[in-house]
Order: sequence, then C-alpha cells, then structure tokens
Amino acid sequence: MLFVIGFILLCLPASVTKAATLSVVNDPVMGCFATLTGVISNGDAAQVDQLIKTRTKDPYAIEPAHGSRVCLNSEGGSLAEGVKLSRLFNERGIGTAIARGHVCLSACALAFMGGNHFTESDIGDLPNRILHPLGRLGFHSPSLQVDAGSYDEATVTKAYDVALKSVSAVLEMAARNRFALSLSVQMLATSASDMFDVTTVGQASRWGIGVGPVVEPAEVTAIAVANVCSNLDAQALDQAAMVRAASGVTFERSPDVIWAKMADGFRQEAATGCSTSFTPRELRDGGLDSVGFVEITDIRPLYVYQMFPPEFLLAELARTDDARPQIASAELAVTRTAVFSGVCVVLSATTIGDNNPCQVTRSESRNALLQDYAKNVFQWPSGAKTFVEALRSPDQQQVKLNGAETQQDMIWDKSFEPIQAALSRVLDMTEAEAHCWLNPASGNRFCFIERTPAANARSFTLSLFDEMIAP
Repeated sequence: MLFVIGFILLCLPASVTKAATLSVVNDPVMGCFATLTGVISNGDAAQVDQLIKTRTKDPYAIEPAHGSRVCLNSEGGSLAEGVKLSRLFNERGIGTAIARGHVCLSACALAFMGGNHFTESDIGDLPNRILHPLGRLGFHSPSLQVDAGSYDEATVTKAYDVALKSVSAVLEMAARNRFALSLSVQMLATSASDMFDVTTVGQASRWGIGVGPVVEPAEVTAIAVANVCSNLDAQALDQAAMVRAASGVTFERSPDVIWAKMADGFRQEAATGCSTSFTPRELRDGGLDSVGFVEITDIRPLYVYQMFPPEFLLAELARTDDARPQIASAELAVTRTAVFSGVCVVLSATTIGDNNPCQVTRSESRNALLQDYAKNVFQWPSGAKTFVEALRSPDQQQVKLNGAETQQDMIWDKSFEPIQAALSRVLDMTEAEAHCWLNPASGNRFCFIERTPAANARSFTLSLFDEMIAP
C-alpha cells in the first residue's frame, strides 16, 4: 500500500478513505490495549486519541506497563495521518507493537516508529515499539499518485511542492521520534513500488526497534556480551554493527545480577571498553522488557534479542509458543563466508614457480571464547587446492598451511623485501598486496596476490569479523 499525499487522498472514493478499525483488546503477548486494523485514513489519530484519554498509567514506571501499547496491522494509507499517529504516540507516551503474523507497512511504519515511553526517571524517554519476530515492518518512499495525462507548469510545480512537504514531514517526525538518519535514507531510497523490510537483529537494534517475545540464550557467554556491545554501539553511532573480539570478556556473577566487561574494542582505535549488566530472572522470561544495561560512552537498556549476532534473521528467534519461555537452539556465533579473486604464486627462495589466477573461499566462525577460526581454500586452475587455516584469539594466533604449522610473512618486515621484489618482476604489484606463508615441508613459499578491493568491498587482509555488517 502506497503513501497517499494529502490533496490526492481527498479525490479518492469515500469507501477507500474510511478510517481504520480500532478495537479494544487485552493482548497478553504484545501488551496492547487496542489494535488498529486496515487502511490508515483521515480520522484515525482522532479515534485513537479518544481511546487513550480513557486510560490511566503509572507515571513512575521504568518499564512500559502491560497494556501500554497499540497494536498495528495495516498495509499503509495516508502519509499525513501516519505522521499524526506517530506524533500522538510520541507525545502521549504510548507504545506500538506488531503482533505475530501482522504487517505494518508504509504509512503504518511511520506510526509505529512513534511508540514511546515516559520513564519519569533520569533515563528519560525511551522508544517503546515492539516487532514480533514473525511480524512484518516495511518502509518505502512516499508516492504521489496522479492520473496519466499532460499537465501545465503550475500543476507540476504544485505536485513537486507536495512531494517536498511530504519528505519534510517525514524528516521532522524522524528527528522527534529517534528515527535514525540511516533508516530515513533507506526509506527514501526505496521506490514507492517496492518495500524495505526490517529482517535482522542488526537492523532492529541499530534503529531502536524492540523485538519480542524471543527465545533466550542458555547462558550469558563472551560472544553474547560481544554481540550486545556491538549491537548497542551500532545503535548509538547509527552505523552497521561490527562484532569485536577485543581483549576478551571478564565476568562477575551473583544470584541477581551478571556483570560482564570488555576492556576495549570500540570507538576510536578500538580503545574504548563496554560494560554490561544482566538480570538472570528477566533473561529467563525472554519477554518484551529490558534485561539489563550497556555502557560504552552512555547507558542504554539491553534486550534479549540483542544477544544474538547482527546478521541473525528475526524469524529465527521466534518461540514455538509466545506464552512460554524457550531456550535458543542456535549458537550465538555464526559462520561468515566470502570469495576473493587474485593470483596464486609458489616461490622457491626468490624464484617464481607456479603463477596462476586463482580464487579463494574463506569461511570464518567465532566461538563462545571469542576465538576466530578461518579456513581459506585456494582453488588453482588445475583443480588443485591449497589450504591455509588460522585460529585467532585476543592473545594468540596459530596458522597452518596444508595442515603444517607455519606463520604468515609480515609484509612490512625488511626480510620480505626480496620476496616483494621477486613478485614485482613477473606481476604488476601496483595497488596489490601479497599474503605469503612458508611451507615448512618443502621450504617453498605460497603467496596470494590480492588486487586492492573496490570501495565498500571486502578485503582479504581483514577478518570477516572486523568488517561492518551491512544494514
């Protein structure tokens, strides 16, 4: 369903512009006291406001009270009314939610992002917008619907002005509702005939969208802490998540609280640490409330879903039964893969032997101890394969070439200069980088020559876990 610009909406049949249906409910899963269903049209904000005025809430509640949200189930409608609903939810401290199997697209998504909670504490206002892992939240740019035909300059200018005002309304709403700039850009870059859905942990966390109810990890591990810190740091900076290995995680545990700290790994030169606290009782519930706090340079509440890797699909976190806590069956770590192209070379001392174009497939996984295991499979044109494996942890690295322990040559070391010179005699090393390993069995050296990757492309030099996870 497309956004509909104000004056165009007035020309639609009355049956289309009829307000959505507002039903009083008592949703024990999403915490909703009402559900708004159908096309968002003129008058919807007014009818929601009337219902809100009949309700009371605890002014001193840190967490949103049960029944403090309006559930939304709509494919879109009027941009202007979506913005009104968003402002209403924000100003009245009313949360929003999208239940299992429900959708909230286009103008509905704008209304959803207004979900707010007055904590009446030093924490200030917090977003109160919850997406069920099996719900659908989708954004796209506004649409200006006009009939086919020829138009004079005045009509085109008016249409253009309306389009600009619609964008202005969206940006003004975004600034008020902690609607991240990157999400605004993504929305406006998505054609009105298309839809951008929020589908991953990293996207939801970065854009301040709660997700629940979800399965919960069996325990708080180092990788869970790294995921939480990375997801919340991405939210604070409005950038793609980067899961840092840092120098490890230290724990302090009591029956009521688990404290975990990463001494570094964040912000400039990865020199800033991350402190977290988890409440085991809340973790076991896995519901919609926060389960602790994270502090990097500011303090933010953390939620169960943020303990999972940024690339995890939200749908994978759904419980079998929303009303029953459930332990996650999946590991909190993931395997990432990438393919690189370049040139494979074998050197005997400084004499070039084999010299062929090749392709390498890299797979990397990170375990609960923040150790990264990387396996690189180099495919020669003949079909032969060369294997380089590396096990990295914050304090050590072990490398194997075809199963034998070795080490990678350091290109900045003076001893590498003769090798670099030998490679330059037969290869164009301009904007190229050599990665070489000594074969202890033969005494030969295996090298992979990578061309400088294009902007935003992955580099063989970096661990796949040291790169941004795109939104």
